[in-house]
Amino acid sequence: MGTMAKATRSLDMLRNKVVLTLFLSLFAVALVLAVSYLFLSYFSFQERAKMSLMTYSRLSNSALEDEDDDGQPPGLSYLEQGDFATIGVSQRRKVTSIEYSGENNFLTTMQAQAIIDAKEHDGIYQNFLYHGDVGQWGGFYMVMDLTVVKRGMARLALRTSLILLVSALLFFVLARRLATILLKPAEEAFKRQQQFTADCSHELKTPLAAIRANADLIEAKQGPSRELDAIQTEAETMGNLIGELLTLAKLDEVDQRASFVSLDLSEMASNIAMLMEALLDEKTQKLERNIEPHVMVKGSKRNLQKLISSLLENAASHAPEQSTVTIMVGSRHGHAVFSVANPSEEIPKEHLAHLFDRFYQANPESSSSSNFGLGLAIAKSIAETHGGAIAAAWDDGLLTFTVTLPLQS
Repeated sequence: MGTMAKATRSLDMLRNKVVLTLFLSLFAVALVLAVSYLFLSYFSFQERAKMSLMTYSRLSNSALEDEDDDGQPPGLSYLEQGDFATIGVSQRRKVTSIEYSGENNFLTTMQAQAIIDAKEHDGIYQNFLYHGDVGQWGGFYMVMDLTVVKRGMARLALRTSLILLVSALLFFVLARRLATILLKPAEEAFKRQQQFTADCSHELKTPLAAIRANADLIEAKQGPSRELDAIQTEAETMGNLIGELLTLAKLDEVDQRASFVSLDLSEMASNIAMLMEALLDEKTQKLERNIEPHVMVKGSKRNLQKLISSLLENAASHAPEQSTVTIMVGSRHGHAVFSVANPSEEIPKEHLAHLFDRFYQANPESSSSSNFGLGLAIAKSIAETHGGAIAAAWDDGLLTFTVTLPLQS
């Protein structure tokens, strides 16, 4: 994909991250509130149960059996019958009797004795909440079965989970809307920048053509001059810049994958290398080829030719005289690999990462006026348009640009 498609993908990734961050933040807050509510509810149940047991402990067993509904202690109306038991305790702290408030005999003698042996007046044993009133001559323990409380808590937890699930769906929708609102200015700014580049390049072609035509007309009438040569040279430089900007704009705007055809990358590289030998001969440079035959890819022939020639031209312009430029084509791990290497001064790693940035020049002072820092940016856009990647590496005096493309299956 081109720069526009890549930027769109980057914006989509950013949008997904923003959505995920907002969603997780909202959901985390809701989860903390829900868990806090459940804990508070559970402790509230326990406290109410303890208060009820303490109220019952002030009543004798006979009074509890004769109690009518109107005399029920406060705080017990939410509990079902059969949840309470009274354990009679002897002077030797043994179970003398177990009486229930209902028909549910939920407590065994062993469990009752274990509660007495705990030697604590208040506490929880297994599934039972107890409160004791025992003195030197014995007494009794009031016991409450917490099954009802736990069932109520389970129902409350289920309802809370359902509410949390519905809230999660609402949070996700809200996060997507917020992410769209937050990223809309960035999307519009990028689109305006892309449109400006394309429009500006197109608009400059007309006055540039007029400058060239007038320069040629003046030269035809008055003859050549140093001033006219400067005008024509700068017009040629400007034309090259506009051409590269238009190339980038086209790569940014158009997804050309639908028109990809089967291509022999080895044959293309060989043909372009043959044409580039004349340029290399001017600087007394040599071209070394290491091209594996019939490395097949799918893509745009014109763009891949531009990619290969851009890397070779870059190597020829930056390699010293009487040096060797190496071109390699092969296959590795299911990918076509194309690389161009040339001798070079050391390039720090922090510069290598920026070589493919538009208008970036690692050494502006040594760059020619016709080098705008767009050739490698174009190469990167073409590689990414074809589903591949490009990387630069400097090692032992050799600068290598490596392009990987999907092999045609």
